[in-house]
Amino acid sequence: MDKNEFDISILVGQRIKHFRKEKIMTMEDLAMAISKSVSTVSKYESGTISMDIITLLDIAIALEVDIVRLVEHPTKPAISPILGNPFGTSTLYLYHYDGRIKRIVRSMIHIVLDDVKEKICAVFYLNVPRFDEYNRCEYYYKGEVYNSDTMIHFILSNPYNPSVRVAITTVNPYKLNHLSSANITFWGVFLGFSFKPFGPFASKVLFSKTPQQENDELKELLLLSKEDIRSIRSYNLLAPNFE
Repeated sequence: MDKNEFDISILVGQRIKHFRKEKIMTMEDLAMAISKSVSTVSKYESGTISMDIITLLDIAIALEVDIVRLVEHPTKPAISPILGNPFGTSTLYLYHYDGRIKRIVRSMIHIVLDDVKEKICAVFYLNVPRFDEYNRCEYYYKGEVYNSDTMIHFILSNPYNPSVRVAITTVNPYKLNHLSSANITFWGVFLGFSFKPFGPFASKVLFSKTPQQENDELKELLLLSKEDIRSIRSYNLLAPNFE
């Protein structure tokens, strides 16, 4: 096993251990589910030995997790600017407030170039524990970026289950004259599907090029304000003030 293979085996093993504990499974439980010995599972988790793709798929099924979450390598986006990228940065930080769990939810978008499709695409990590641990996100989506003079649309789906989709729309930074600013924030609308309560939802989401302080001031910004409520009543639409 060469160094790169060893490093990847350790990374995958750490992910397996994380999701096993998250599911409250013992190594014995996982070993039984994939018809392997406890010793073998232990070596998988430590990265001592690598595994074939069939075994990895069996583990993903046993842990009820997208196989992509086990194997995605935490690479940073390209440092060089991507031609046609409307944001001027390859990493965006997103925040919205989830009233069901009563806290700010932090997420991340990586802007990437799909050389095959020759299109600007996005990888969306929804609900990350920390920005430097974005691969431990609760949900994971990929998709394309549709850019016009005024609006930018992210149309994203779960790679493991393409029927699970979300969309995020915001104003083009050029429109707001703050493409070159590293500290400016701007608003968007996040559309998705919820199981509690069951049905589609829309939420306002704050974009930033740098991480924000997660304090009461940020929470107040993310909550629907009296002005937002008045706007909803007046227009019968969720239409945040993008300025």
